Amino acid sequence: MSDEQKVWVGLTSNVGTYNIYPIGVSYKNAFDYSEYIHIENHPDTDNTDSIMFEKWRTMNSKIIDIQDKYHSFNFINIIPECLWLSKDEDEPKANDYIFRVKGGVIVINSALADILNKFNLDQNKLSPVNIRKIESNEILKEVYYVLSINELHNYMTEEQNDEYFEASPFIKADKPIYEFSLATLKNDMVEVNMDVFNCDIDLWHDPSLEESVFMSDRLKKALNDAGMADLWNMHSCTLI
Repeated sequence: MSDEQKVWVGLTSNVGTYNIYPIGVSYKNAFDYSEYIHIENHPDTDNTDSIMFEKWRTMNSKIIDIQDKYHSFNFINIIPECLWLSKDEDEPKANDYIFRVKGGVIVINSALADILNKFNLDQNKLSPVNIRKIESNEILKEVYYVLSINELHNYMTEEQNDEYFEASPFIKADKPIYEFSLATLKNDMVEVNMDVFNCDIDLWHDPSLEESVFMSDRLKKALNDAGMADLWNMHSCTLI
C-alpha cells in the first residue's frame, strides 16, 4: 500500500443528508408498507379497543424491529421488496444518486450500484427495488437499490481523542463504544490502526463508533471520478 492511501469515514445519519424522502419500504414476507398505511389511515385505528388498532400496533412493532436491525448493521436475512410513493412531488430527482427514505434506509440509483458492484462488498447488500405509487399501484421505470451494510471490522484504535468522542455509558463491551460528540465530523478526527490495509473489504462498519461507515481509498477515488462522492459526507482518518 502506498503511504498516500487513506481510509475514509462517515456516519449513516449524514449519508444523503440533503436528500430525504417520505417514501416507505416493504420487506419480503415481513412487512407490507401499503397495508400498513391503509391500516394507519383507517378511521377505526383511532379506537384503541378496535381490531384495526391491534393490527396497526402489530405492524408498527414489526417495522420498528426491522429498522433496528438495519441500524444495527445486521440486515443479511431481511429482503427489501419495493418502495412506496404517496405523492408525485416526493419522487427522487434524476440526479439523486444516493438518498434516504423512511426509517433512515439508504437507497442508491443504478449508476452508483454499478460502481459499488465493482468493489469488494462481501456481506454488504444491494437489494433491487422499484418505486410504486400507493394510490394507483403504478410502478415507476427507474430501478433503485437499498444499501445495507453488514460488514463489521474493528480497526479504530481503542483510545480516541476525547475532544471529539465520548464512550457510550449505555453499552457494555470489551472495548469502548464511542459516540460522536460534535455536530460536524471533520478530516483526521477518527484514528485507525494501520492494520486496516490488510483488509480487502471496501465498505464496512466499525462497532467501536456508532453509526460509522468506513470506505477504502480505492472506492472513494472511484466515487470522486464519477461525481458521486459528496453526498456520502466522508472524511479522512488519521492512521496510527
